[in-house]
Amino acid sequence: MTALWFPFPEVTTDPEIRVFCFAHAGGNASLFHDWRGTADLVEFYPVQLPGHGSRLGEPPLTRLQDLVDAFAEAASPLLDRPFALFGHSFGAWLAYAAAQQVRTEYGQRPRHLFVSGNIPPKKTPAATPSLLQSDAEAEDYIRKLGGTSADLINHTDLLSLLIPVFRNDINLLRVYHDDSTEKLDFPITAYLGDSDPLHTENSIKNWANYTNSNFDYHIFSGDHFYLENLTPELPLMVASSLA
Repeated sequence: MTALWFPFPEVTTDPEIRVFCFAHAGGNASLFHDWRGTADLVEFYPVQLPGHGSRLGEPPLTRLQDLVDAFAEAASPLLDRPFALFGHSFGAWLAYAAAQQVRTEYGQRPRHLFVSGNIPPKKTPAATPSLLQSDAEAEDYIRKLGGTSADLINHTDLLSLLIPVFRNDINLLRVYHDDSTEKLDFPITAYLGDSDPLHTENSIKNWANYTNSNFDYHIFSGDHFYLENLTPELPLMVASSLA
């Protein structure tokens, strides 16, 4: 099971800390492939979700809690040393929920939570979630976000594979709410592109309300997918925060 969730071998020999990395909606572990080996003593573990990337033949899970439950079980053998979590966009909420899950169910406290391109989840459920109802709506949303996914718009065969996964991921978020009653007890660092079409500098500062520990944030030049052009700079910054 572990090999399915973490498809790439370790590059760093005997790392002091592991960082589990969650990609955006419709994305997959390859987003973080080149982060591996960029920082001494830190090993980045790109996470491959069911129904994504090399697991495209598997049915995707439709509840965020089911995803983090399954992730935590798969990751449990790797929690034998300090670890942190990084999530971009859709992955930011996964990383946040996964941090809570491993702490609650496995008694393992993450060293740090890194959230990118997203605001914190709401504490109350939406009365009527605004779901993506059609492929056309999903395609419009992908165009709005930009990045590599938007480049697939003109590739019909690839787009037909991406759209159902993307819709499922976005709708999964739109029905999710954070029902935890306690704040995290470890630091949160947030990242954002200065031209992000969805979020602003002020909105990501709200992550400070989700921890009793330190909070910091950084703004980069770029859109929602600013991080695609920040290897090795961003993983090195993450590693520096863990030193």
